[in-house]
Order: sequence, then C-alpha cells, then structure tokens
Amino acid sequence: MKILFSTGELSGENYAIHLKRIIQKKLNNVEFIAIGSSRLEGHDIRVIGDISPYATIGFTDIFKNFFSIYGLYNKLKKSIKTEKPDLIIFIDSPGINLRLISYAKKLKIKTAYLFPPQVWAWGKKRVETLRLVSKIIVGLPFEEDFYRKNKINVKFLGHPLIDIIRVNEDYIARLQEQFTSNRVIGIFPGSRVSEIRNHFPILGKTMEKISSKFSDVTYLIASPSSEFEYILEEELSEYSFPYKIVTDHAYEVMKVSDFILTSSGTATLEAAILGVPEIIFYRMSFLNWLFAKFMVKSNFIGLPNLVYGKLIIPELVQWDFNPYSLEYLMIKFIVDQKVTARMVDKLIRIREMLGEEGVMERIGDELVSMLT
Repeated sequence: MKILFSTGELSGENYAIHLKRIIQKKLNNVEFIAIGSSRLEGHDIRVIGDISPYATIGFTDIFKNFFSIYGLYNKLKKSIKTEKPDLIIFIDSPGINLRLISYAKKLKIKTAYLFPPQVWAWGKKRVETLRLVSKIIVGLPFEEDFYRKNKINVKFLGHPLIDIIRVNEDYIARLQEQFTSNRVIGIFPGSRVSEIRNHFPILGKTMEKISSKFSDVTYLIASPSSEFEYILEEELSEYSFPYKIVTDHAYEVMKVSDFILTSSGTATLEAAILGVPEIIFYRMSFLNWLFAKFMVKSNFIGLPNLVYGKLIIPELVQWDFNPYSLEYLMIKFIVDQKVTARMVDKLIRIREMLGEEGVMERIGDELVSMLT
C-alpha cells in the first residue's frame, strides 16, 4: 500500500509527518511518498517532487514563473502515474494541488484534501474542482456548513493546532526572569522574507515611537528560523529600542507577552488558542493587493475573526497599516487593560469552537477508513 502526501509549506509538512506516525500504528506495510521538501526524507517519507518554491508566491509572481510551474506540474503528473498511490492526501498549498485533483480522478486514485483553500473567501469557482475529491477535512467549524451546502463530502474534526500547540514552561520561566520589570510586546513580522521587508519599515517606526513614550517596553521578535535572524537584524539596525530576537520558540514568546503584533496567518490563530491579545496587520505589493481585492470575498483576514464571525481583533490591512494607526492601537492596549481583558474572554470562546484534543488521531482514523 502506498500513500502520497502533497504539500508545499512547512505547516503542511508538519501535519504530514504527524499523520504518517499515526497511520503507521493503524496500518501495516505502508510506503509513504510525498510532494514536498527534502526535509521529509529525514522522516522516512520519499520525496518525488517539490512544490515549496511556488507554494507561497504572490499573484504577480505566478505570471513570472508560469513556465517553471507548468513544467513542474507535468513532471508531478508523470510521477503520480508511475507511483500509482492508493491514496493522495492533499494538504493546504492550493497552487498546484488544485491542478492535480482532476488528474488523480482521471487515474481513479482516492483523494483526501486536508484544510483546502478558503473557497468561501475566494469565490466559488474552485468548488467544482473540490467536488472531485473523495473526502475533504476542514479545520474551521463554519467551513463544514459551506461545503455541505455545496454537496461536498466534508468533515470537521477540530483544528490540528489544538493538538500541536504546547509550550515549554522552562523556557517561559527563563524569558520571564529576563523581563521581570518590563512590559513585553511580541512581534511576529511574517514567515517570508517579502513579508518581513514589507512590514518592518512600519513596525520599526511605531516601535520606536512607543518606546519613547513607555520606557519599560521590551520587544520580543519571533524569528521563524535561524536563517531569518540576519534579515531581522538588518531591518532593526537603524533603531535603538530594546529588543530580543527569539528563534523556534513562537508559543513561548506569545505566552510571556502582554500582547502581540502579528502578520496575518497561522500565528493569529495560535495566539487566539493560547489566549494572547493581538493586533493583526498585513501589507503586500500594490499589484498583489489589487488582485486580492478583486478575488477575495471576505470581510476579515484574521482567522480568529473568521471563526468568531465578528471583528474581535483589530486588523490593519494595506494602507490602514501605518505608524499612526498602529501606534494608536498599541497605546490603547497598553493603557487600558479592559480592552485586552475583553478580548481574552472572546479568545477563550474561539478555543472552544476549534474542538477537543485528539484532532490528528481523529483525522488519521478518517484517512485509514478510506483504505480499509
């Protein structure tokens, strides 16, 4: 028996690694292969192709890389035909995954899509493609109703972050010892170089202003990996406020922070689950923003707001993300504890809405049932 994971992002690869362990306990003699980065090889998952370089590019970059993406797509089709997996598990990364669905259907291969693209936000054109998937597993509660209304085989089993988020209490204690008399504000500028470059000019100016008004503020800046530390130091070189870059301890940074500033993405939901007040921001290139305005049909960009169904966490998007607006919100969070306390009450409700622990085990059971 052979199972193929198809993912192009770090979070998706983490899910694949976790699910591989779970499925191995339930099924014998399974070979695991993947469309993903070489990192998966270290977990006994044989890589047959890598879409990660194209998984997170913007709209304009798609046109620039069209021929490379098309060539990779054809190569992946050939690999799938040769390998003949019994089940393909698509995880997030809609760029190429959506294009492989119809091909898998043509080859009569069973398919599951974990955490598919947000078709409720992008319009319904992608719904027809997702109807070809044998089973869809969503991570947000309201998505189940959407897919059912569109007559798609779907299940909500909880969000996997409920299982994944764990904090290192010893590391938290070490951080707290360093900043006992300080207000701590966590900074999550993004997980891509382009995001850090786009966001830091505004973040840096605002952080400098806040430090001039509140001398006890220290910033903990979360770096997604050690490779990003140099980029962050480069961006920070012109500022004089107190800060510390912390790598590979995002959850610990969140827990010791009075509140965080975070780029739109998974970190917004992670903070919500941990009950940490936050301000969400995002800025992209002008052309990518124009495409997004035209394509995206959603009132919010922050996952917690989408789950709750109301704007409970402030969002600063594109031109609204500027030093003046950000400074205003930060001062409000610093001086009025009622603001953050009210937010925490709502974040507790979001945590409840995302399901009980054991999510990945339930997903594993669902996938195994497709093969037995």
